[in-house]
Amino acid sequence: SNIGSLNNVTVSNCDPDASICILNRGKDVSIEINFNLDKDIKRVSSVVHGVIAGTTLPFPIAHPDACVASGLKCPMTKDGGPYKYKTNLAVETFFPKIKVDVKWELKDETATNIVCVLIPSQLK
Repeated sequence: SNIGSLNNVTVSNCDPDASICILNRGKDVSIEINFNLDKDIKRVSSVVHGVIAGTTLPFPIAHPDACVASGLKCPMTKDGGPYKYKTNLAVETFFPKIKVDVKWELKDETATNIVCVLIPSQLK
């Protein structure tokens, strides 16, 4: 269960009404997650996976500490929101041209999910 509530997610160059995001290889994508908290937390970490044909694969990101360089200031209080997490994701040229669900989780200091976002994507 989540200890936060998701308000909205914005992915650069992605039509919010489209059923799938087109991610162009060799380009950076900016992702913004707007959320509220149901409890006070000390730390936030960002965990990203790619779900390909039902298989979940870890995706290393440059800044897993979401309290640094992503617009969040830790600790955070449940009454201080809404909070806006923002980061860039490098879509490397060597990534295969496939469909992938990008699973983006923000977790607290006990590894409990604050919010979990699934972004259906097509690598081009």
